[in-house]
Amino acid sequence: MYWKTTNKKTIKNLNSNLNIELAKTEVIHYGCGPSANTIFDVKNKFESEIWYKTEVVAINTNKKNIYYIKEWNGKLNVGHGMCSGAFTFNRKGKYKVRFTPMNTDGKSLKTTDWKIFESPFANDKSPIGFYILWLTPCIIHCWLSALLAKVLADFLSVFYLLTLVLKHATKSDTIKLGSIKKTLLILITP
Repeated sequence: MYWKTTNKKTIKNLNSNLNIELAKTEVIHYGCGPSANTIFDVKNKFESEIWYKTEVVAINTNKKNIYYIKEWNGKLNVGHGMCSGAFTFNRKGKYKVRFTPMNTDGKSLKTTDWKIFESPFANDKSPIGFYILWLTPCIIHCWLSALLAKVLADFLSVFYLLTLVLKHATKSDTIKLGSIKKTLLILITP
């Protein structure tokens, strides 16, 4: 496979009346973690492909992230899916975003003004989903689940052994309570 490049320009210029408006924030909880986005409507665009240089700043820390994103069904999703994505958000806080639309020739329109928005998690009704699933990536979440299953299995094994010891001890009238406690301590101590 190969490509041949030419100096032909087939891309139309961008519409200077292109407008980007804040539509909503959205959090959807999935098995591995939530999808969290601030969604913007794109209006007055041509049919040509547009890339958006997207700058997001956390207002309280001034931390800035820049990614190039494309619209999907007339919308810009600024955020992340359940496993990854360009932008992440804290549970609470304000952010600002601005866009620089450009066509595939690299010609761009003027950068938009900053638009301020609240973290998508601010109105989320599931704090457990945020703390457990968002803060722990999928692999850690799976690892913790496996660890919990192992600890539970170990506990049940020890419990079973203890019931056997006690069952045996209650059958014998010669073993006193003190020696049962010593036996239990020997079994429990690593």
